[in-house]
Parts: sequence; C-alpha cells; structure tokens
Amino acid sequence: MSTIKKIAVLGGGSFGTVLANIAASNGYDVSLWVRDSDQALRINSEGANAIYHPELQLSSNIEASENLESVIKNAGNGTLNQSETYCNKSGLNSLG
Repeated sequence: MSTIKKIAVLGGGSFGTVLANIAASNGYDVSLWVRDSDQALRINSEGANAIYHPELQLSSNIEASENLESVIKNAGNGTLNQSETYCNKSGLNSLG
C-alpha cells in the first residue's frame, strides 16, 4: 500500500511555483499558498502561474489556495517556505 505524500509550499511567486512543481513531479500532493484568490483560481484553472512562469505547465498534483490555514493543515509531510529544505516532525530534511 502506498502512502500519499502531502506537502505545502508557502509562496506562489517564481521560486515557490518552481518548488511546488518539483515536489509535485516527485509524487507529492502539493498545496500552494498564494496571496489572493484570483491568483489561486487562475493557477487551478489554467495549470500555470501566468504571472511568474506562464511557459511552465504545472503538475496536476498542485492545488493553489489563498487560505493559509487550510494549506498548512493539508501539509501532511511538511512545509516548504522558500528554502531548499522542509521541516517535518523529525526535523529538517532535503526534498527528495
């Protein structure tokens, strides 16, 4: 039985969008926190972040939201916050 890996990325700018896509491409279900509902709606409906990376097709494993509380609650494995590491219950780990 495989376990669904969930993670949150805080920040839907250029770097956060790429981090989210890398995590999603590595089998994570990603909750991506963005600042406003219009941006979240566009990312979810278009499958791209037209503001920062219009050329990048995002993985279908990414769901954007402006609701920080729900994004963090959905982060079962950890949270990426604009760094190269993520924090989970056992400490800091590299993504992979």
